[in-house]
Amino acid sequence: MQRMNLKNKKNTHKDRLRDYLRYSFVKDARVITCTCVTAGQELFKRFKFPYVLIDEAVQATEPLTLVPLIYSCRKLILVGDHKQLGPTILNKRAANAGLHVSLFERLIRLGVVPYLLTVQYRMHPVLCEWVSNTFYDGALVSAQYTHGAHVRYSAGTTAWFNLPMPTFFYVSRGKEELFVSGTSYLNKAEAQQCLAIIRHLKMNGVRETDVGIITPYEGQRVLLSRLTACEVANVDAFQGREKAFIIISLVRSNNINDIGFVSDRRRMCVALTRAKHGLFIVGNPGTFCKNKMWKELIAYYQGKGVLVEGEVEELRRCEVLGVTHFDFGNFVREVYHEQ
Repeated sequence: MQRMNLKNKKNTHKDRLRDYLRYSFVKDARVITCTCVTAGQELFKRFKFPYVLIDEAVQATEPLTLVPLIYSCRKLILVGDHKQLGPTILNKRAANAGLHVSLFERLIRLGVVPYLLTVQYRMHPVLCEWVSNTFYDGALVSAQYTHGAHVRYSAGTTAWFNLPMPTFFYVSRGKEELFVSGTSYLNKAEAQQCLAIIRHLKMNGVRETDVGIITPYEGQRVLLSRLTACEVANVDAFQGREKAFIIISLVRSNNINDIGFVSDRRRMCVALTRAKHGLFIVGNPGTFCKNKMWKELIAYYQGKGVLVEGEVEELRRCEVLGVTHFDFGNFVREVYHEQ
């Protein structure tokens, strides 16, 4: 009992010392950086924070956003992009009740006009073009230095694949399969096409750590993770991040144009904006053509001459799809005619 009391006293002394040091650090600092959850700790209740800036505010639930505002906040700055993914809410009842709407998005819905940051510093200007026109009303422009910074990589990428742009839509005719879990999908043919792109990039000096693979389905993520050392993750995991080169494996390939949650506009925006130097989409245009957004993207790629098929070393333009109209029956007939 005596030993226990001594131990408790010792721990209490350490706790007090730790709390004093933390208080001293916060008291002397002009800017405090923490998460919204951490802002609710006892330590901060002794201070006033008149100015609060919350980054990635669209990904925070509204109650979570309110936590750092309780310390006499007079001015609040929310930074985020409501065109991309919001908070992850696993409970359907909570989501349906409105918890999936961030404070950022709710204020915009109420008529608050956000200040738009129009200069992007990540992507090659070509990669920004369709995204800017489709999601941001053409308002996004590329910083001048991105033009120079991307010259070597973009020139290399277009030369490596003998294409006019550092991006392409690689037509896949493999079929989707149900994953062992019964709740996800995989596509082995697409996986092999992704690996072919990776091998080609590596052959031209690109490191595996500079390549990321985004796929919306866990089954495909598991399959690709077994086949390559490149990072493979879903769209949600890649939000807020970037890679020099991004490969997107769409997975879904069927005759009923069922693309599941790949139709989500926000997920599409996130996936298309992670690459700095090169973006490569692998998928079946025939399956995605009935979705308005994906049809427009496929038409864009065909119009630019980068809807392609064949071996990676000898990619050729795919002339199966019409830029303004897509006839699935004709697509099937042409595919079988080629075979």
